[in-house]
Amino acid sequence: MDIIPGCALKRKHCQDRSQLPSTKRRRLFLKQDRCVTQAAHEALEGASYQSGIGHEDHVDMEKLPNPVPRGVFNPVTVPSGSPSYVIFDLETTDLIRGGQMPHITQLAAIELSSGQTFNCYIRP
Repeated sequence: MDIIPGCALKRKHCQDRSQLPSTKRRRLFLKQDRCVTQAAHEALEGASYQSGIGHEDHVDMEKLPNPVPRGVFNPVTVPSGSPSYVIFDLETTDLIRGGQMPHITQLAAIELSSGQTFNCYIRP
């Protein structure tokens, strides 16, 4: 009768558990989640942090663009005297995938106190 050492038994148990369908599903879910998160970060940061940036012959930007001027915002006066809530909803073509930003296709809003609504479809 062979005696299996504790570390070999533990390794065998881990290997058996890694072959279960539930474990494989979990790995695929985590991989998909990492891909979506990475695509969102790349869309926000651009290609600045990819390897090899700045080493190619063709440079797509020759100088830094001018900064966006700060907006001038004036206070809004509400005729009824008290502000109310407006709830809005954006409909888009998709999620951020592979660096592709989705397009807004519909904008809808409702003002809670009066019930006035706004609905506008937008061509991407």
